[in-house]
Amino acid sequence: MASALPAKLGLSTVIAAHAAVYRLLPQLISAGSVWVSLRRGEN
Repeated sequence: MASALPAKLGLSTVIAAHAAVYRLLPQLISAGSVWVSLRRGEN
């Protein structure tokens, strides 16, 4: 019972990390595309 608790905690931490990544991914993609378009405009 005690050994199952850290595994469950680790799993929920991994799930929370993935949820945060998927939530931030569109913002990162849009920021990257804006940066690329700005770089293209400079050249």
